[in-house]
Amino acid sequence: MSAQLRTRREAREHRTATRLRSLLAAAVATTLAVAPWSERAVAPLMALVCVFAGVVVLFERHVHVPMTLRACALVPIGQTLTLPFAPDLPWSWRLVAMSWMGWICALGVAQLDARRRAWMLVAVSASAAVVAFGSLADLGALSSHEGGGVINGRLQGPLAQPNELGSLMQMALPFVLLTTFAAWAPRDGRIRARTWRVTSVVGLAGVVAALVFSLSRGAWIGTLVTLTLVALVRPAARRGLLTFGLALVLVGALAAAAGGSFVSAVSARFDSLTSPTRSASDERPAIWAYAGELVDGRPFTGVGVGGLPETAGDATFGMMNVAPLHAHSIVLTALAEGGLLALATLSVLLVVGVRVLARMNARDAPVVEVAAAAALAGAFVHGVIDFPWRAPALTATTWLLVGLLPVGVTRSRRSSTKGNP
Repeated sequence: MSAQLRTRREAREHRTATRLRSLLAAAVATTLAVAPWSERAVAPLMALVCVFAGVVVLFERHVHVPMTLRACALVPIGQTLTLPFAPDLPWSWRLVAMSWMGWICALGVAQLDARRRAWMLVAVSASAAVVAFGSLADLGALSSHEGGGVINGRLQGPLAQPNELGSLMQMALPFVLLTTFAAWAPRDGRIRARTWRVTSVVGLAGVVAALVFSLSRGAWIGTLVTLTLVALVRPAARRGLLTFGLALVLVGALAAAAGGSFVSAVSARFDSLTSPTRSASDERPAIWAYAGELVDGRPFTGVGVGGLPETAGDATFGMMNVAPLHAHSIVLTALAEGGLLALATLSVLLVVGVRVLARMNARDAPVVEVAAAAALAGAFVHGVIDFPWRAPALTATTWLLVGLLPVGVTRSRRSSTKGNP
């Protein structure tokens, strides 16, 4: 009798754990879908993910903190330590709170079992495709000035800037690509459903088009890094990547033959990659120089997280009428706002990132982990010449992708005797 009761209790706990994880995964998917469209909704949605993550941990009486999350905890910890030096404390508190919520969200994603983590591949892909097509609906005439340094009519979609749209599309591209490859892969001797195949290709085309017409040079460079890492880490995807590359070349050649304002603007933007700061109206060189002055002035403590706009004050940056929100570089922003502590954190994250990629290259890593690692690596490269992560949607997306990085084997105390659902 006692054995039967124990079996029934374990079955109930199993069902409850399954439902809680499904709710957590649904909250994550909802955050990914809604974040680009509503800046105000990002913090409440992240808070909801944090609540579900806490409930899952409390119910299972176990929390798994992988190496990547231990390293990433240095980000909110370091930001918290800079608060005494912040000139605008409410703004700094907001940034620190978002970082802590982001880290907890990533921790929650790390608690998901393999099947629900795989759901995120489709969730990121679907969300990006909707944003892409919603953005393309606003595509108008493009005009190039200053040798491609300035383009009028760039896509930005629901986000605040074209570079933010480019960053979001760059991070989503490996998910969309690998989802498309999975849709076309044989399974049990059959090709998967035609609807899924067509939908995946259409979604991929939309994301690529939004990435191209965002005309974000940093996102383009990050995309190249992302695709290279996918090819290196996942050999099975190389044939698909080759097909994807040939398709891009063919479409580009046909577009070049057709000509038009769109092609000339995109071509001028590509040409400007050799000298991205030659535009007279580009404020980034002045901002980089100012950030360097802040680093020289406070090399140890920095000016506090989010302190750069306040310290800039009345400083003039080209044609800007307001102080910059960041230093347009993840390295300079970290140094200016966090000093040597931020530099140490950045160094640790780079070492851990390289170690993660090396381990993934040595084994057949799950698709979702490959997509997340490649997306974040490309985003970091983009961040060297820009810093789009002050946008709430990109902050949330980045932290959720961090949670999808390799986590190892996750087994809770409640499920250790019967396996994860």
